[in-house]
Amino acid sequence: MKRAYEKTLARRVGAINVKQANISGQIGEGKMQLSLDLAADHFSQTVQGLIIVKPGTLALGADYAFASGERKLPVKLDADVYKDSVRIKLPSGYQIDEMPDPVRMKGPYGTYQASWKADGSDLVFEQSTEVPDALVPAAQYTDLRTYFDKIGSSQASPVVLVKK
Repeated sequence: MKRAYEKTLARRVGAINVKQANISGQIGEGKMQLSLDLAADHFSQTVQGLIIVKPGTLALGADYAFASGERKLPVKLDADVYKDSVRIKLPSGYQIDEMPDPVRMKGPYGTYQASWKADGSDLVFEQSTEVPDALVPAAQYTDLRTYFDKIGSSQASPVVLVKK
């Protein structure tokens, strides 16, 4: 199982090592809690002494992608709920300088919330995604794609760290 998560996350952030994976909850009822302890050597970017991280790229929740172009058939959305929390230990001697404002979206394709906050020497990213069971007409495809593109943009939002 560790390998499956390593592959999924490696597609997003490059080489990654899952040190520990713990699963708990009521899996038979579709309720699962996953806790990963991982290391990623190239997760951040350094620019003129600033460190830039994108914690949302480590969230394993809903990962919807819709191709550009026209659609002739409706899109079937399956009801789902995802809640993710990503905690990143800040490098020694650094503090958060800039982080995105909270995001809240609610519409016919679901509900999405994301927030970033400092918690001691950690950066915490939390998101929740609720998708309804729906059949989206082809005529609404552009709106559907735009909605989920906004979620993807939120997950890719950078947080800037500076030296104390």
